[in-house]
Amino acid sequence: MTFLALLNWLQETAPAAADAAASPTAPQATWVDTAMQFLPMVAIFAIFYFVLIRPERAQRKKREEMLGAMKKGDQVMTTGGMFGTITALNEKDVTLEIADGVRVKFVRQSIQEVRN
Repeated sequence: MTFLALLNWLQETAPAAADAAASPTAPQATWVDTAMQFLPMVAIFAIFYFVLIRPERAQRKKREEMLGAMKKGDQVMTTGGMFGTITALNEKDVTLEIADGVRVKFVRQSIQEVRN
């Protein structure tokens, strides 16, 4: 079959297919069909929420509470693994004494955990 014969055949059958789709007896999509199409997306979002988003929010809240509850004299560990005792606190900075007479200033967010 040549290309022109194939093109002619498609032109002859296309109007018949269009008439069949426009006929009143063609099945109409119901709200159940539409809901079933969106159900997998809703399920995927729910899985992502309960597996990733919700635990991360709880962990972030716990960390913010820990950083807010720090006080002078607490022993802490930084994200770099350095241990020290808090000697001064600012809203953004923490001064740690890491050895006798050695004080280092860190950003408050660099504190990984309080070890009392």
